Amino acid sequence: GNITISGHWGISPSLGYDRLLSKRQIIYNQPYYYNNQIDNIDLMCLGALASYSFNNEWFAKAGPIFYVAGGNEDIANLGFGGSAAVGYNLNFTPHSTLELSLSTRIINIPPQTGNGTTAIAGLKVAYVFNFRRLK
Repeated sequence: GNITISGHWGISPSLGYDRLLSKRQIIYNQPYYYNNQIDNIDLMCLGALASYSFNNEWFAKAGPIFYVAGGNEDIANLGFGGSAAVGYNLNFTPHSTLELSLSTRIINIPPQTGNGTTAIAGLKVAYVFNFRRLK
């Protein structure tokens, strides 16, 4: 859901989890002369995105996220990244909608444990309950 600031603008808090599959790539670590296998990465992120509603159905969101990436029973990296989305709200009742959106997140996981700077694209389907009646 959104926290409305003014007419078309709002803030969309987000909390998410992704599992990034690594294809079990093996890299050679030159300074230490050994091979290292990149593991799958578990990604937790928290964000506050600025949201703009073009009308009651179409919207766009963008903003910073804070993420923690874990892999091989350790923290692979943590830091700030970015997120953006465009989507459509299908109104069910005066208080509820179904949100359909295409989104991306950009994060950085060092090549020793991940794939470096990575863009994660996704399709989100979410049920949204609005405390205020929709117009």
